[in-house]
Amino acid sequence: MLLKPVSSRGPLSLSQEAASPPPELASGGKLEAKFEKVAKRLGELQQVLYADGRHSLLIVLQGRDAAGKDSVTASVFDACNAQGVRVNSFKAPTSSELAHDYLWRIHNVVPERRMIGIFNRSHYEDVLVVRVHNLVPKEAAHRGSDKELEVQRRRSRRAEIVGQVQRGVSRRA
Repeated sequence: MLLKPVSSRGPLSLSQEAASPPPELASGGKLEAKFEKVAKRLGELQQVLYADGRHSLLIVLQGRDAAGKDSVTASVFDACNAQGVRVNSFKAPTSSELAHDYLWRIHNVVPERRMIGIFNRSHYEDVLVVRVHNLVPKEAAHRGSDKELEVQRRRSRRAEIVGQVQRGVSRRA
């Protein structure tokens, strides 16, 4: 089973059906065997990433509270060398972080070349929550979006690969 990319130009469904496992997904021992094979391949690819030295990988793991983000991180990246993976969570900003630009805390933890970085929760929430709840004037919110776009451009120039994963939870899982 391959993951289906989601277009940033359309809505993302967070429905019960969208969070359910695909019907063609193997189960039980077959699923575990498939997972082990993919996890082993991920470990091999991490070695290539490190040896090549030109790129980094940033995975932004989204999900509601209790969606299992920590479990996903632990199980999926277990086959990787722990020295090459760094996990960062973004909780409520500290007083020190609030004294700086909202992206300041992000820049310090973006993975350097050869490394895999996992953001448990997204830094995008800093932009999104402010806009949805009108916590700052509209002009300031737009400046935040513009800054985020500039960060994305910089990442492209730095040869950083970014993937965003939404962790859905289904009652039928």
